[in-house]
Amino acid sequence: MSNAPPSPPSLWQQSFPLTRRLVLWASTPFQGVLTTLGFAVVYLRHGVSYGLRGKLSVRLLLQQCAFVGLNSLPVAVILTASTGMVLALQVAGEMAGQGGSNYVGGLMSLAMVRELGPVMSALAVLAMAGSAYTAEITSMRQTQQLDAMSMLQVDPIRYLMLPRGVALACMLPMLTLLSTVLALWGGGWISETTAQIPPATYWDSVHQWTKLGDLGALLLKSVCFAVLIGALCCSVGFTNETNQEAVGNEVGNAVTKAVVWSFIAIAVADYGLSLLLFAQ
Repeated sequence: MSNAPPSPPSLWQQSFPLTRRLVLWASTPFQGVLTTLGFAVVYLRHGVSYGLRGKLSVRLLLQQCAFVGLNSLPVAVILTASTGMVLALQVAGEMAGQGGSNYVGGLMSLAMVRELGPVMSALAVLAMAGSAYTAEITSMRQTQQLDAMSMLQVDPIRYLMLPRGVALACMLPMLTLLSTVLALWGGGWISETTAQIPPATYWDSVHQWTKLGDLGALLLKSVCFAVLIGALCCSVGFTNETNQEAVGNEVGNAVTKAVVWSFIAIAVADYGLSLLLFAQ
């Protein structure tokens, strides 16, 4: 056997530990996102299974519907209506100056019904209800209430996640319809006061440009956004892990994570649904 000394490590071997640490550092946020998405899919599947088997408590569902509707309605209306009024303020004067007064209502309708109405209403519900769900479930996990429920053979997914998710799916389309109608009404008022566009001209354009499929897309987007909000916000509450630096601020950390990831999920889903429904 040869007694020659081993060859010195290559440049790649010397730099590999640093490369490995860089890869792990860059992939850590994505690992958290993928883990949460995985748990969300699993919990959503269990929730749908309970719902199809008739395990949904009507009392809890009505309580959550009241919570979502009453808390989110003012924010959804103000956010969506103000968006419609600002959009009309920017569009009406320019279109009237170009001789396109007959198109203002149609443009407002397409923008609000197809895109802005569902997204703004979803963000309002996320801010008011989704964040509250994450904080509530995280607090219950901190105080070991979820463990107590499991000891009593009460599934937290059935008791907590299912009624909240169904309530979101029921109330968000209603909130979106109401806030979108108010946004169009506000846009018509702004168009009349700033660009002297008659209400009859505005609403006739809305009627001509708005198709039944646009209303169907509004409802479909609202339901999809509600499912995303319910699944992600509840899943983060169930599974959020706190590092050593965030001890004592677990609820705030979980709420921040749930809101940010839900916002990103809504944006991605909105683009995908728009591409699927409206791309020519």
